Amino acid sequence: MQITITHNLAQLLPKLGAIGQQQMPFAVARALTFTARESMEAVQASMPGRFTLRRNWVVKGIRYRPASKTKLTAYVFTKDEFMARQETGGIKTGKPGGGNFSSANLPQNSGTRSRFAGIGRVAVPTQNVLRTKQDIIRKSDLPSGQGNKAFVIGNNGNQQLLVRRFQKGKRAGLKVLYVLKKQTYVKPRFGMRDTVVNTVKTRYADIFEKSITDAMANPK
Repeated sequence: MQITITHNLAQLLPKLGAIGQQQMPFAVARALTFTARESMEAVQASMPGRFTLRRNWVVKGIRYRPASKTKLTAYVFTKDEFMARQETGGIKTGKPGGGNFSSANLPQNSGTRSRFAGIGRVAVPTQNVLRTKQDIIRKSDLPSGQGNKAFVIGNNGNQQLLVRRFQKGKRAGLKVLYVLKKQTYVKPRFGMRDTVVNTVKTRYADIFEKSITDAMANPK
């Protein structure tokens, strides 16, 4: 996505004089860079409210790239490719050999009940999966942490179930832990574009004004 900012320099430059005109590329580059940095910080600040984060490495993956006087373009981006689907929405497909939160190992052989083997599915947790107070699923409760205590029921269609039989306590009985799908739709919830656009609209003018003032006061 590209955001274009247009300046009416034809009217502004004559008022600035020779020094102002000379400093204009520096001022614009600085304004773009500072706005990109604030946009990055706004995106990072919004993420805990949009996602359940096990760690902050996804947040740290939001970066910005500064503009220069010869290239008046600044960038705000994520280095994690999988976050693109969180922004736009789309189909998520299980990967063979998976065993984490997003995909589970399923049986290669036919039948209605089997242990893990190795066909990738997207694992969608049910309410039977325990979570922390922060709504985080512990590693031991992920599909890969179930070991031989859980098994798959269903056929080789689009949907199967990862179930586990508990012997004691309130969870006693056969419980469905994950719905295992070949594909599932991921709803857009990142909101990165909207956050950046809002920051540009509300902050760029003030940042630019300060940048041109500072550039004229300290010419290089």
